[in-house]
Amino acid sequence: MAEAESDTHPLLERLKFISIFSSNMDEFFMIRVAGLKSQISVGVAELSVDGMTPEEQLREIRKRIIPLFDRQEKLLNTEILPALEKEDIVIHFIEDLTDSDRLYLGKHFDECIMPLLTPLSP
Repeated sequence: MAEAESDTHPLLERLKFISIFSSNMDEFFMIRVAGLKSQISVGVAELSVDGMTPEEQLREIRKRIIPLFDRQEKLLNTEILPALEKEDIVIHFIEDLTDSDRLYLGKHFDECIMPLLTPLSP
């Protein structure tokens, strides 16, 4: 997050860093938080190395993570996206696209992107 906040980095690098933060948070929730929830669902009451129960760990995670997400949202919406727009780089949301735009993008995906994602058979 600190790298994304640093205006010494080029703008697209800052966007990359904020994306890495999101990816890391996704993985943290898929692995660590899901594991704690599983422990709670089966009734694990053992204390972790830090002396906390799974419920206490989840409460502490929530307390620490919400300010990080708030920071990320503010950074993205008040600094990075407006700065990108000034450089004529705009991120469009699908609901803002016209039917024509959607058809064009669907065709482009099918013809140019999907073939790169799909393994070729011999």
